[in-house]
Amino acid sequence: MSFALLRQQLAAAPLGGRGMLTASLVCFWAFHFIVLWTSSFSVPHPAGNLDLGHDLTWLVGVSCNALALLGCALGLGRSRAVRFSALALVAGLLTAAGVGLIAARVAWEGPGFDIAFLGGNALFGIGTGLMMASYADVLRRVSPQTTFMATAAAFTLGALLCLVVTVALVPPARWTAAAALAPAAALLYRRAARDAETPVEGDDRPAPATEDLPSSGLPLKSFLGLIAVVGLTAGVMRGMNHLDMAASAADQLFIGSVLVGGVLLLALSFLADRLKPTLLLQGAVVVISAAFMALALLTSESAPVAFVIHTVGFVFFVALVWLFCTFLGQGCADGTRRFIVGLFANQAGQALGSLGYLGLVAAVGSSASALLPASLGTVYVLLLAALAFFANAGRAKRSVAAANALAVEPAVLLSSLAEGHRLTAREVEIGVLVAEGRSRAAIAEALVVSQETVKSHTKHLYQKLSVHSRDELMRLLEEEARLWADRRSIL
Repeated sequence: MSFALLRQQLAAAPLGGRGMLTASLVCFWAFHFIVLWTSSFSVPHPAGNLDLGHDLTWLVGVSCNALALLGCALGLGRSRAVRFSALALVAGLLTAAGVGLIAARVAWEGPGFDIAFLGGNALFGIGTGLMMASYADVLRRVSPQTTFMATAAAFTLGALLCLVVTVALVPPARWTAAAALAPAAALLYRRAARDAETPVEGDDRPAPATEDLPSSGLPLKSFLGLIAVVGLTAGVMRGMNHLDMAASAADQLFIGSVLVGGVLLLALSFLADRLKPTLLLQGAVVVISAAFMALALLTSESAPVAFVIHTVGFVFFVALVWLFCTFLGQGCADGTRRFIVGLFANQAGQALGSLGYLGLVAAVGSSASALLPASLGTVYVLLLAALAFFANAGRAKRSVAAANALAVEPAVLLSSLAEGHRLTAREVEIGVLVAEGRSRAAIAEALVVSQETVKSHTKHLYQKLSVHSRDELMRLLEEEARLWADRRSIL
């Protein structure tokens, strides 16, 4: 395998021969890293025993980012009502304006914070949120392999670009470069969006390996919960990083860690058509948990090592979030909104994690005192969220497998049970979709009804059949299928 293969597969994707989407993502992640993850746009601002100089930009920016994504998910996130190419251009201009305001405040060495600084952070956060929403509309229309490969390349090249800008340029040039990256990402996105609308003739790429995580069986609520909790770990780790280490050292550790994670992702991207996403997700959760356990069990000198471990794991997780959101967004009318909701969960988790850790430090009096409870508490919450997700994913997968293994179609079996149990036509219809492993949201979308209506019909179905869960329904259908087989053998 070589980089030529990656370039060839990207060229075969509906993104233009030059990989416009990847180039746009590189620019996006580069300025995201520069502004939010390095100290290029921070100024001292002590508050009690805290120094918010490195965290205020992050807190305001990520919070506004999450709010913009939430707004898109609630109102603007429907592809039929929004021109995402125009939205991306607006996002790029807002982001550039925000970076300009932040840079102007950083250049002024006077005391205190002013409205321009906070306004710049808010504009930057809103702009990046709108840009993420725009990416959701393109990525839901490409293969999961393409998303994974483009994200891996973007992390690697974006971190390298971030390194060049932050190390090789003096502050005025650094701020100018960061501001220019935002509209550059938007312009490249517009070309990628146009190319994504045109299918490629003769595209012989393998179909997505969705059997490991079928979109119809993905436990959406527990998935979003896990995304939010892992985002929370990033916010907590960032607080520990900037409170316990020098800013310059933290910048170098972060960029180096993203490079390591990006290179590993690139290596895995050559196997993108054979990857098992849930296995990679389990590995990312274990790595992130190991980072916090290292902080809890070792000395404070281990903080840089734990930060590197966590960042590598988090880079993997973010790539998988975008991969899974591609699964979620395919084959449904509200695919863009679903993708945006997944990104919102991650960004909201990061903001809450930072706020929670800063609040804990303020309450206990020092970062050293907060280290142990924050580390152990984060691991506990993360493992609970992971267990809930994988348990629900396992049940959904077993339901799909059981439905596929039935010798008789679930529709036929439920129809045969309808008369004896007084099932309505709608209950039979919903029962078939439940047996296929579909979530409540997917059933509501397929039948064009509300989720509450689906919940009510499912409850009545279970009561009439004397079952209490999808697993029990599948066992009942398996028993009915065996009775059908016995009747056929007698005849």
